[in-house]
Amino acid sequence: MDWNYERAERIKRRAQEEKEEAKCNKFSEVKLEGTNNTKTGFTKQGKKVVFESCFGMTDQSKYGAGTLSVLEDGGQWKVVFTKGYPSKALAWMMKN
Repeated sequence: MDWNYERAERIKRRAQEEKEEAKCNKFSEVKLEGTNNTKTGFTKQGKKVVFESCFGMTDQSKYGAGTLSVLEDGGQWKVVFTKGYPSKALAWMMKN
C-alpha cells in the first residue's frame, strides 16, 4: 500500500474514534468501565450489562464496535444488539 493512503486511513480511524469518544462523554448517568475488549456497567434500572468489543478502529481502541448483553432477572444473559458502538450501548442503557 501507498504510504499516503495508510497515513490517511490512520487519520480517518483516529477521527472516527474521537467522534465516538465525544458521543460517549455526553452520558453522565450510565458508564461502561473495564478493559478495551470487555466493559461492564449497569442500566438506569440497575440491570448489569456487558459490552464486548468485536473489533476496534485502532489497535488501542476503546470505542470499537461490539455486542451488548444484559443480565435478565432469571440470571440468563440476553444479547441486545451486535455490531454496535459504545455510544449506542450507553443510549440503550439510559432507556432501560
